[in-house]
Amino acid sequence: MTGVYNKQNLEIRQGFIQPVLIVKSSTGTEKINISAYPIPFSSVVFVKLNEKVTGNLELKIVDLAGKPVYTERIPAEEINQINLSSLYRGIYVLTIRNNNIQINYKIIKN
Repeated sequence: MTGVYNKQNLEIRQGFIQPVLIVKSSTGTEKINISAYPIPFSSVVFVKLNEKVTGNLELKIVDLAGKPVYTERIPAEEINQINLSSLYRGIYVLTIRNNNIQINYKIIKN
């Protein structure tokens, strides 16, 4: 059984259809193109900036109940490695912010 639920830029999928790589561009007048992979992950998520970004990235991960489980401010490098081995198996929302731009990803830990 599969299904998709969409609400306020959050997409939850049920079933075995999961993308390996998610690439999104932000909305609004300013845009950045960022990739997060692998999805699902076991301990590490990579955040790849597909274009030059200035300043720091603010990362925040919340569980589906909205409880923050991880926050970090990191330099905007081309590829950033995030160790999430301390998280329990499940579905989370990764929010990446840079200046006034915010991008949300659904990530799954196996």
